[in-house]
Amino acid sequence: MIYAFNGVAERQKLWEFLINEVTHCNEPWLWTGDFNTVLNHVERLGGNTIEIEMKQFQECVSLCYMEDIQANGALFTWSNKQEPVDRLYIRLDRVMENFEWMKEFGDYTAHFHPEVLFDHCPCTIADRKMRINGRRNFKYFNMWGQSDLFKECVRNVW
Repeated sequence: MIYAFNGVAERQKLWEFLINEVTHCNEPWLWTGDFNTVLNHVERLGGNTIEIEMKQFQECVSLCYMEDIQANGALFTWSNKQEPVDRLYIRLDRVMENFEWMKEFGDYTAHFHPEVLFDHCPCTIADRKMRINGRRNFKYFNMWGQSDLFKECVRNVW
């Protein structure tokens, strides 16, 4: 779990720590949380992106061989909840994996739900294969309709 500080200097210490940990450990990594910065300009609507903080984050992600897992739902995961003219929308939250994670644990996806009470969107992470394979089609057999209990059973369930 990642919670990056608001300040650029404090975040830089986190990036250095992560780079150091990853280069000394060739294990599966999954990062999720609030990174408090963006990877590129399209992840921000309103306000200004500070180039140095974006560059530092890009460098960390690159040196650690991390990439975003497939995500759906809300693109912007945080807002300042200000009036429309002053509102900011930014993708601060993300889920990232390295190749070792994908190879060992499979194909995951992140779903960012709409913000409700808080300024960040909640996120759920799911194994795509389990979700696809866990889904079953409804099957109806004509013989069920012949039973005297069928209509009563359907009425109770509905």
